[in-house]
Amino acid sequence: VFYLFGIAYKESVYAILALLPGTVIIAPSRILSNHLSGQGLPGVNLKISLIALGINIILNFILVPRFGISGAGIATSVSYSFSCVCKVIVYSKITSISCWQLFFSNFKAEGYDG
Repeated sequence: VFYLFGIAYKESVYAILALLPGTVIIAPSRILSNHLSGQGLPGVNLKISLIALGINIILNFILVPRFGISGAGIATSVSYSFSCVCKVIVYSKITSISCWQLFFSNFKAEGYDG
């Protein structure tokens, strides 16, 4: 950031670092969202997203006055994490795959011997 925009944008580094965990966590959440929608459960995605939105708004009101733009990054990471955890739980219930297996199992494709 310093090399591209200069020292005036030094605070953005902290915001990016606060947002980074949420950015990583949103990837599996998006995959699970697509699967849930494909299984005919788009309403589940909507409900989880609306609750996550509420969490984000509340945390922004609390964190932004104290921490500035970094507070917004923290609020977003927390709401993304909440969304992912909820989707993992729902996915686990409808597929009978435990949360542990979902992330740490050695799945093998059917017919694949590798």
